[in-house]
Amino acid sequence: MKGLYSIGAIILTITQLLFAATGDQIKGINNIALEIKEKSGIIAAIPSTFPYLDNSTPRYATLLTLEKDEYEINLGYAPGCNGGNACSYGHLAGKRIVDNFIDAPHFHQNTDKAYVINLAKNIEGYFIESECCATCSDAQIFWTQDGCQYMIGIKAGSKENVMRVANSAIRNIGTDKQEE
Repeated sequence: MKGLYSIGAIILTITQLLFAATGDQIKGINNIALEIKEKSGIIAAIPSTFPYLDNSTPRYATLLTLEKDEYEINLGYAPGCNGGNACSYGHLAGKRIVDNFIDAPHFHQNTDKAYVINLAKNIEGYFIESECCATCSDAQIFWTQDGCQYMIGIKAGSKENVMRVANSAIRNIGTDKQEE
């Protein structure tokens, strides 16, 4: 029985190393989330966890789009990364919708590759796998929540990792974590 506790502690430690808290690891994300709420009128879907981050490898948030009812954030390996493949770690996007139809720009290009998944709070989402050739695209999850459509993408992310990130964002929407 003691061996099982040791294995559990090792798994917990590895999981903690693979996923880190957003506020500490994505520089500028909290300020951008507040700016989005003030200027776009929607609440940004900001995850509380991301894969493969630790204190020695921070990522940086860059606001790519901020319009009424819409935003897009690039998560980069360097400050000011505007989505270039060499510096991009992933993306967060949100857009107010009139109906329950997902129409984010990248989604139309990949509808034949998307499949339905179940997310936190019984929300139905769509997962699109990453493709890797010379470079890798983001694995993406799209969903609708509280009158907005959201997208989270992680470069070369696994379904499990991107779902974990999306589920943390879903749980954060409308909570005090948005104000931290």
